[in-house]
Amino acid sequence: MYCHKFWFRSTATDDTVWATHDHARPVPNDRITMAVLAVLAATSVFALAEEPPVLKSVFLDPWKPHRIKQGDGKGGWVWRDAEYARIKLAGGYGGVMGLARMENDHVALVSAWGRRVEGKKIERPVLAISKDGGRTWGDFIVVPNASLPVHRATSLTHLGQGKLVFQAGGSPPPRRHFSSDYGKTWQYVDEPNKRLTPVGKTKHPTQGWTAAGEGNQLVDRDSNGSAVRIAEFGSNRYLIEQGPDPWRTRDVSGKIAWSSDGGRTWTDEVEPPEWHHEVKFNGKIHRRGFVEGSFARAANGWIVAGLRTDIPPQYFYDPPARDNFCGTAVSVSKDDGRTWTKPQIFFEAGRHHANVQLLPNGDMLMTFIVRIDIQDGQLASFKHGCEAMVSHDNGLTWDTSRKYVLDQFEHGHNIGYNQDNKYQGYECVAGHIATTALSDGTILTSYGNYQIPGMVLIRWKSGS
Repeated sequence: MYCHKFWFRSTATDDTVWATHDHARPVPNDRITMAVLAVLAATSVFALAEEPPVLKSVFLDPWKPHRIKQGDGKGGWVWRDAEYARIKLAGGYGGVMGLARMENDHVALVSAWGRRVEGKKIERPVLAISKDGGRTWGDFIVVPNASLPVHRATSLTHLGQGKLVFQAGGSPPPRRHFSSDYGKTWQYVDEPNKRLTPVGKTKHPTQGWTAAGEGNQLVDRDSNGSAVRIAEFGSNRYLIEQGPDPWRTRDVSGKIAWSSDGGRTWTDEVEPPEWHHEVKFNGKIHRRGFVEGSFARAANGWIVAGLRTDIPPQYFYDPPARDNFCGTAVSVSKDDGRTWTKPQIFFEAGRHHANVQLLPNGDMLMTFIVRIDIQDGQLASFKHGCEAMVSHDNGLTWDTSRKYVLDQFEHGHNIGYNQDNKYQGYECVAGHIATTALSDGTILTSYGNYQIPGMVLIRWKSGS
């Protein structure tokens, strides 16, 4: 057996306690070791002293010219020049889970690195840094201290001056990872799955909630680019989908919460009543909510939320319910998150994982994945990929007739059960998306293409 060397840090003070603990030979009489373990139990914060391992990335092809298309508002398309590359992670599959622009247009990318180990699915967060706006990437560092076999990173955020944070773990309690050296070394804290508001104290009680879920955080920065406040979306999705028939019976509640210390503690939790709606189907009223969300502050100070709808009731049974049938909506707050506009549902199902960004010219950008091409309640095609929309009025309106198709590919040609009793036609072959806007107006978007299987990178610019 071998000895793990850890350093422990108390969140109660600025003091750092150093000690070595040998897991092969516990020493219960060692007062220093026991004191350190007491600190660990009280604060749940620690990090590996040694550098995490490195996973080499493999470019399947170099950057090459790419064509994206934008709706012309009249039913036709305008073609625009872009660039395209693909990344595959060695030894398994990779799917982007976050992009964050740092100083000097350096970009951090966090991905899920998945593989099968003894027949079991294992996922670990891996992170790489680009120093040229995403054209080239350094090694992918495997972030240590996974809490679950599938430990998937979400909400990657740059806090300024090389400080990065993301959340991982999925089911509660979520685990938040912190780096102060551009991702070279990491600490973590385990968060409780209940926040500030106890059950029954809100208009729509949520039975506790967790911040786990995809989407980018809102970051308010000072003049030096350091985060002074961040906001993130959270829901009780993972707390209620474990029971029988969860897709049809769950009542998902979404919230927004704020942090002034880089994501270590959270306050001002709000559960907007506007983020619930009722859908009538087959004579029954179904109460639905939102399971994921992204936030960005508009040029005029409003907050724009890109929300992932829960599954509409018409997709509960045929085809069988799965999260590929979630949709996309937008809600806007004009009073710093206290109240919100009624969400506009732009895509009822099949398009989701919205990422919202403020562009240098003041426009709002929303990118999203196309898992299933559903239009007017029907499967329109077997095309998958990623798309985008732009708002010119701080998120109030979005013209779907002028949306962008950033990348598109076909998969599958049949609908129904195959000989293995698996339902075809609605498979998830594209998933997860991240976008960041560079200082010159270039947009870097990445999404997971499971046919590779790996990540697609697209460098592009928005038009009118």
